[in-house]
Amino acid sequence: MNSRIYFYTASLLATSALFTAPSLAQTVKVAETSIQDAIIVTGVRGGKPRTVADSPAPIDVLSAEGFQRAGRAELGEALAAQLPSINFGTNIAGINSIVRPVSNRGMGPAYTLVLVNGKRRHNGALLTNGGGDTSGVNPVDLDLIPLSAVESFEVLKDSAAAQYGSDAVALAGCGPGGDDGSLVLGDQAGLLQAKLKAAGLLDNLPFPHSWANFGGAAPLFEAIAAGAVDTGPAGDTPTIMAASQQVPIRIVAAIRSGGSNLALLVPANSSIQQVQELRGRTVIVSSARGSIAHHLLLAALREAGVAPAEVKMGFMLPNDAAAAFEGGNVEAWATFGIYQAVAEVRGARVLRDGNGISSGIGLITASVKTLSSPAKRASVTAFLERLATANQWVLAHLDAYAAIYAEKTGVPLQVAQLVTRREDPRLQAADAGIVADLQKVADAFAAEGVLPAPVSIAGLIERGLFKA
Repeated sequence: MNSRIYFYTASLLATSALFTAPSLAQTVKVAETSIQDAIIVTGVRGGKPRTVADSPAPIDVLSAEGFQRAGRAELGEALAAQLPSINFGTNIAGINSIVRPVSNRGMGPAYTLVLVNGKRRHNGALLTNGGGDTSGVNPVDLDLIPLSAVESFEVLKDSAAAQYGSDAVALAGCGPGGDDGSLVLGDQAGLLQAKLKAAGLLDNLPFPHSWANFGGAAPLFEAIAAGAVDTGPAGDTPTIMAASQQVPIRIVAAIRSGGSNLALLVPANSSIQQVQELRGRTVIVSSARGSIAHHLLLAALREAGVAPAEVKMGFMLPNDAAAAFEGGNVEAWATFGIYQAVAEVRGARVLRDGNGISSGIGLITASVKTLSSPAKRASVTAFLERLATANQWVLAHLDAYAAIYAEKTGVPLQVAQLVTRREDPRLQAADAGIVADLQKVADAFAAEGVLPAPVSIAGLIERGLFKA
């Protein structure tokens, strides 16, 4: 079976790992000027563009054909021949010639993570004793991976942790399953796993699987776009944003809850009492453009007669925003779920919640590629049925579920109780009512100029997987 290889480089200068990837040549465009007819760019390796630029984060994909054209016998040399930022040294003799370390963007092999079919590739047993950044490290021996076994080599171009936080590690730790129906199940803040565990259904899913947990929808959809995750839960607006960005997803099931699980918060001692008073103020949104919190803020401002341009709007990952909010560095914060509940328990005031604004629709999505496999499709159906059973158990045992959720996430029980009581997790098929309400949200976001392209919700629905 051919292998997919994922390549990340981590800089350990921050508290959380910062993943980067090679800076590759951009798509070359011919430009007309008054001085010359065209600009010809030389030195571009590979012969044709290889960047998937319309995903939430650009991804470089090197194909098996590209490695064959590179004319190299070893994977490391073939990789270096295609990626300008890769340095694969040539050791002339001695013990250091046994394993040749790879350097990415000037950072040494100690900061390089290699995944094969979503699994972390083990490091070599040999500690290098050369000078510089290779001294004392035991790098992955890329040359042990035969070129003939490589189906594709994918590199995340942008710094994942800088955009999405430490959950880039979760992306790095997951990968696509095989054709045996195995799935990589995406999750947010451990919510799905907590439900299944509470109902006693987590450990015996009837198909091979692994979990990948994320702090928000943006990194989850980036993982789906990269082919690293098969399914994932998300709110209405991040799903719509992902579809607008051409992430290959389909909606396979939905839930309806109220709007109290997202809110516009201010510190307890803030003088701000009404949304109108946010004019000229700084408001942080978690976690990205197109998130449910972004939708809440825009709608709340319009409702109060405040133009979005009158507010200094910024975007931060929930964990970073929580720290800034707790430290008194944020005047107002649009957030959701567990992050909202933690802030409220610590004294934050709700300026406006999502009731009357949010559709309250949560979605389960799956990648188009996953659904194209009959075996994986059957696994998705089995997963939805299992999740529906767990959700029914949760509704009948809220206290027990809250206790397990607190244990799973490490939050205080009071926080877990707030989160779990604000959700109505009954799973349902995406019926005509769901489609109509989602289309209203998509049209409103398009009118605000948030979406890169219009979205037809009806075209995103995958029917027949879940009929409850």
